[in-house]
Amino acid sequence: MHTMNVLLLPLATLPIVARRAADIVLVKVHIQGQPVRTLQRPAAEAVSRSLGRVGRALAPQSSKNAERCMLFDAGGLELHPAMNALHAWSTAAHLQVGGMSLDVVWEPAEVASLVLPAVVPFVGVPLTPVIKTLGCAAEECRWVWEGLPTDTASGSRDGEWQPLGFGRTYTPSDADLGSRLRVRAAPPATSRALAALPLLACVAEAAAAVEAPPARPLLVRRLGALRRAAAAGRGGSGAGILRVLSYNILADCYSRHWGAAGGLHSYCSPRLTRPAHRMPRLLAEVLAFSPDVALLQEVEGEPPHIPPPISRRRRGVQSRLSSTRQVDRKWFETFWAPSMRQLGFSCVYTSKAGATSSEGLAAFVRTGALEMVEMREVSLAIGPSGAPAAAAPLLDSHAGTREGVRRLPTVAQLLLLREAAPGGSGGDGSSGSGERRHALVANTHLYFSNPAMHVRLLQTAALLEEMDSWAEHLPAATPRIVAGDLNADASDAAIKLLTTGRVEAGDPDWLHGALNWAPSLELEEAAGVAARQAAATLGAGWDAVGDAEIEAAWARLADGSDDGVGVAAGADGAACPDATFEGARRVAREHHLLRVAATTLARSPDERTDEQAAGGRGAVTRLAASILDDAARGRSLYTSRPLAAAEVARQLQLPLAAVSTPANDVQATSWYTRAHTRLGELMQRLLKAKVELRSRAASEGSAAALAAGEAAEVRLWAARAAGVCLSHPKPLQSVYSLDSPPTHVVPRYATSIDWICVDAERLEVVGVAPRPPLQELTRDVAMPSAEWPSDHISLVADLAWR
Repeated sequence: MHTMNVLLLPLATLPIVARRAADIVLVKVHIQGQPVRTLQRPAAEAVSRSLGRVGRALAPQSSKNAERCMLFDAGGLELHPAMNALHAWSTAAHLQVGGMSLDVVWEPAEVASLVLPAVVPFVGVPLTPVIKTLGCAAEECRWVWEGLPTDTASGSRDGEWQPLGFGRTYTPSDADLGSRLRVRAAPPATSRALAALPLLACVAEAAAAVEAPPARPLLVRRLGALRRAAAAGRGGSGAGILRVLSYNILADCYSRHWGAAGGLHSYCSPRLTRPAHRMPRLLAEVLAFSPDVALLQEVEGEPPHIPPPISRRRRGVQSRLSSTRQVDRKWFETFWAPSMRQLGFSCVYTSKAGATSSEGLAAFVRTGALEMVEMREVSLAIGPSGAPAAAAPLLDSHAGTREGVRRLPTVAQLLLLREAAPGGSGGDGSSGSGERRHALVANTHLYFSNPAMHVRLLQTAALLEEMDSWAEHLPAATPRIVAGDLNADASDAAIKLLTTGRVEAGDPDWLHGALNWAPSLELEEAAGVAARQAAATLGAGWDAVGDAEIEAAWARLADGSDDGVGVAAGADGAACPDATFEGARRVAREHHLLRVAATTLARSPDERTDEQAAGGRGAVTRLAASILDDAARGRSLYTSRPLAAAEVARQLQLPLAAVSTPANDVQATSWYTRAHTRLGELMQRLLKAKVELRSRAASEGSAAALAAGEAAEVRLWAARAAGVCLSHPKPLQSVYSLDSPPTHVVPRYATSIDWICVDAERLEVVGVAPRPPLQELTRDVAMPSAEWPSDHISLVADLAWR
C-alpha cells in the first residue's frame, strides 16, 4: 500500500490536509471558520472529478455554484484535467480556486495519532505516549509537555497551560500534583510544510490529574536490602552483576471474578485494583529495582511484529492464533512497551495460545547491559512431537492426560542474551579473552489448575528439554536461568526436577494429578455417560406412567450401577480392591461426579417453566421429564440440576423422590448428609488406593525389570501408577531458599509458586530482594492492596558470572 499526503495551503487561512491510501485519494479541505471536509476520490479517475468536489467544498456557503479549480505545477503550467488524480496531485505545486491560490504540499511528515495510556499520572512514574507517524520516525518529532493547574476542591481548571518539559517521556514531580497534563508532538517540517504544522501535529491529554502514589514502605525496605547486598558483593564494585526480575503482575482480564463474595474486592478497594491505578505502580516497582532483565507474567496484549534477528518457533504441532485476534486490553502495546523502550529496554511479548486468551508473557532487556540475540516462543501444550522422550510411555497409556495437555494454552519465552560489552569474572569486571558472555533465559507461567501437578511436571520437563536442545549449539559456559510463575511450591515434583534433576516414577504427584485432574479422569465423558445412562433407564413414555412405575425403573439402575465402587475396602488388612489404576480411577470419578452433582443440586431450583406441574403430574414424573429433556439436549450434571439429581440418587441408591423436591435448607436434607458421608468414604479409599498402587507397582516393576529389562518397568509404572522417571543432567538452584515466605497471597491461601532458578556452576547469587514475611503480606487481609499492586510479589536477584 502506498500512502500519500496532499496539503492545500490557502493564503491567510489554515492549511488543508489531504491523504491518499491504497487506491483512494483523500483531500481534507479546511477553510477558516468552517469545518474540515474530507473528499474521497479514486486515484485513477480524471483529476477534473476531484477538482469539482474541491470547488464545491470551497464555494461560499451562500453560493450554489462550485468554484472553478485548476492545478499548476512548479513551473506555472496548468495540469490537464484529464490527468489521473494520483499523478496530478503528486506533481502539483499550486491550486487556483477562483481568486485564491493555495500551495500544494506532497506527503509531508505527519503525526497520525498520539495517545497517552489510560493510567493515573503518578508523581515519580514516567509517562510515555503511543505515537504513530507518517513520513518520519517518532525520534524526529518535537515534544512539548504542558500542565494545567486544577482546583482540587471543585475539579475546575485554573489558569493557562504552562510548559513543563521536552522529550517523549515526562515524569511528574510534586510540583505537578493536582495538575492536568498534556503532550504535543510535531513532526519535522520542510519550509513548504511549515505553515501546515498545526494540522500535522497531535495533542494528547492525560486521563486524570497528577496524584501521589500510595506509600510503599516494604518496597523501600526490599530495595535497601538489595542495595546493601549488591554493595557487599564482588568486593563492593558491583561490576559484572546481572540483575534479574520476575513478576506476575495480575492480568485485569480476570477481574470478572473479583467482585464475587469473598473475592478480591471484599478486602481491597476497587479504586486500587483498577488497571489505571495498578499499572503505573507496577511500572514504578520494576524501574525502582533497575533490572537488566525483567520477566513479567499475566501481561495483557497481542503478539507484536518482531523484526529480525528475533525468530519465532513453536514446539509440537499446535497452531498459533493469527495476529488478527482482537484483544480489548492491550497493556503491553499501549503502556509497557512504549515506557520500557523509551527507558532503554528491548521488549518482546508472547501471548498464550487459545481463543479466549488475552494475556501472556513479556520480557524486557536493558540494551546498555545485554543484547537480545534471539527469542524463541515455546508452546507447552505438549503434542505428539513435543513430549519429553521419557514421558512417551505415560502419554501412550493415559489418553485423558494426553488429550488434556495437548489443548493447554501455556507458553514460554526462551531468550538468548549476550553481554553488550565484554565482562569478566574478576572483581574489576575485566575479561581476559575480551569475549561477550551469553545466558539462556526462560520466562514462563505454567498451567494453573491445582490438581494438575503431573501436568506442570511434564511442562517443566519439556521446557528443560527445549533449553538443552538449544544449548547444544551454544558455548559450553552458557548459564541457564528459569524464571516465572510455575504454580508449584517446593514440595511439587516440578520444582524437584528443576532443583535436583530427578523425579521418580513413584512420586506422589503423578498419581495425584492422574486421579484428580478432570481431563485425566475424562470427567466430561463420564458425566455424559451418566446422563445417557439415566435417560436410558427411564426410557420413553414417561408421561404414560406414574411416579411408582418410574421409581421401580430407577431402582433397577441403582441395583446395578455400583460397578464395584460401592464395595468397601478390605478391613482385615487384605489388599485394597481399588489398588489397580482403573479401580482407583473409578473411585476418583465417582468422588468427583458426586461432588459436582451435589454442588449443582444444592443451588437454586431449576428455573425452567414447569408446565407439567399444572397438569397434576407428580414430582418424580416431572423430574423424569426434565432428565430426559436435558439428556436429549446434550447437557450434563455440570449444568443441569435434574441430571445432577439423577447422579446423586444413583450413587446414594436413593429413590428419585428423595431428590426431586428442592428444600429450603439443603444441608438438612437426608441426601445432603449421605452425600457428604460418601464423599469422605470415597476420599479415604482413594488415598489408600494411591499408597497401595505405588507399592504394588514398585514391587512388580522390580520383578519385571529383572525379567525383561528397564523398558518393561517403565511401561508398568506408566500404566499402573501413572508415572515415569524424569531426569535432567544440570539441576538449577533457586536464588531464594526453598522455605522462604510466600510469593502469592489471597484469602485463605498463601504459597510460594514464583521462582528464579539459575545454573549455580556458572552463576553466583550475589543478593536477592528479600521476600516479606506472611504477616506483612496479610496486613490488609491479602494481596493486592495499597502496598502490593499485584497478588504476587516481585522476585529480584543479583547474579554474577563465575
